[in-house]
Amino acid sequence: MAFDFTDVYDGSEIIVEIGRYETDAWNYTTIAYRRDLNIDVPDNTRNVYDRMSLKGKKRIRSENTLSITEEFRGFDDGLVNFAEENGLIVKVTIQPEDGSTPTTPTKYYTNWCTIPMSIDSIPDSGEFSTTLEGTFDKETDTEPVDGDF
Repeated sequence: MAFDFTDVYDGSEIIVEIGRYETDAWNYTTIAYRRDLNIDVPDNTRNVYDRMSLKGKKRIRSENTLSITEEFRGFDDGLVNFAEENGLIVKVTIQPEDGSTPTTPTKYYTNWCTIPMSIDSIPDSGEFSTTLEGTFDKETDTEPVDGDF
């Protein structure tokens, strides 16, 4: 992960919110029953060699992906509200339980474009989860001013 989690000791210290731009401000929804967060920012270069000597790096196509898993809350609540949307923002905040303040407490993942939600296998009893994933443009420390990325 590209995020600096050195101040985190427990996954419950990570708050995940999904935002939509409405009129003149971001409107965030907190993912209340989050089970997992996966941020993948792959290396977008590869080494180029001339026989045995390294000549440099070449850019390759790669996509930044982000997925969120949440306890299933019905077909009208939770992650299902953000399936198959473009232009979302994911806000990830560290809130340490010991009251300390991290160096960089918040990261924003811009232009999150989601695909249809997937549902894990459903057991006969007990909870099950849903996963929403998609690609994003960039990771930033500051909230975008408007909905234009």
